[in-house]
Amino acid sequence: MHEYQYKEKDHALQILNNGFLSKHINSELKILAKYFNEQDKTEEDIKQSLHDFCKTNLKGYNEAVHFKIINGAIKFGTNNKNKLIQIDKIDITKSELHVIEQMDLPHKFKRVVFTLLVLTKLSKEFLKIRDGEIKNQEYYFGGYKHYKELVSVSKITFNKKKKSTVKNIHDLVHLLDEKGVVEITNNGNIKLSFMYDIENDKDVAFSVNDYRVIGLYYDLYYGENRVKQCENCNIPIRANSSTTKYCKECSIDIERRRQREKWHKYKEKYHTT
Repeated sequence: MHEYQYKEKDHALQILNNGFLSKHINSELKILAKYFNEQDKTEEDIKQSLHDFCKTNLKGYNEAVHFKIINGAIKFGTNNKNKLIQIDKIDITKSELHVIEQMDLPHKFKRVVFTLLVLTKLSKEFLKIRDGEIKNQEYYFGGYKHYKELVSVSKITFNKKKKSTVKNIHDLVHLLDEKGVVEITNNGNIKLSFMYDIENDKDVAFSVNDYRVIGLYYDLYYGENRVKQCENCNIPIRANSSTTKYCKECSIDIERRRQREKWHKYKEKYHTT
């Protein structure tokens, strides 16, 4: 899952503050156009803002050459169907956790079910923002791309030894079907039967706000698998040792700041005029 898949406002602000974040210039300009449109800028203002941004941040930028990309981004960003998606968090209720906890499954498989829950709630929230309402109240999941994403964000690994009956995500789906947790339907889709057993509840146990590591929130809540919070940004991380303090991104950022401070101290010490 892309870091900003459900946080396009955050994505836009990162681009504005740091310049283009990838080689996907066209996609990032569309994000900026949507962001500016949400700020109630006119098309002419958006055009000028994108041109100014590209002049500063795009090497070799030429208005005569890049005008098609700019105009395409504006057309996309000002289309009311293309809403700026920003889902800061998904709240998890005690009723939802209770239903999962009652399942006759090992913890790591419950973690996958929990991830299914969060991904489904994310999808519903996305549709609510995009369409203004949730038209379909059913709960389905499926498709190869989505199964691959499920494995990635649930942080599950499978035992591929011969004795193992669950060697991959498809084996797990069949097990969940046998347990009545899901129901296998057509074309690799599954009906999330367990979702219909959850009572309406506003008693929030915790919130998920980094959708790349959904499964780790479940481990953190139950104190499993050496999961702790990053001491800088608070997202859950798997501690490989007792000295693990930060997630990968924060570790890199902190080390960069440390190196900059070290360099500035060196310059101040040996600077001569």
